[in-house]
Amino acid sequence: MSKNKSCFDFLTKIVNTLKYKLNNEDYKILSDELFRNRDELLCNWLNVETLKGLIDKSYDKNKMREFIKLCLQKVIESGSWDTGAREKSREILKDLFGRRLIKINVKYKEKAIFCKISIRSSVETSKEIVNVE
Repeated sequence: MSKNKSCFDFLTKIVNTLKYKLNNEDYKILSDELFRNRDELLCNWLNVETLKGLIDKSYDKNKMREFIKLCLQKVIESGSWDTGAREKSREILKDLFGRRLIKINVKYKEKAIFCKISIRSSVETSKEIVNVE
């Protein structure tokens, strides 16, 4: 099985699958950009400046931001993407969307239980955190 590598793969396998979460104008902005760069490797196309530019051009910046974040998570979680694309997605998620873990101390029957909580956005749901192939 060949690994997904290109911007066109990203558009067809992830963005088109999740496009119902984005309004039509923002979907057009993102899909046009990916289609223009369809032959480029996703790991070469992905960078913070490009994604910030797409977010700035969008009509609903918060939704576009969350949508891009969700798409990058799908690349990381799916085993069908090449290593370069997954590593670049991890790097961008950390740089652009760094999720903060909240540490809390909980006691149960006088024993300390250490917990880390990660807060998800309303766009993310547990049903969506699955592999997309």
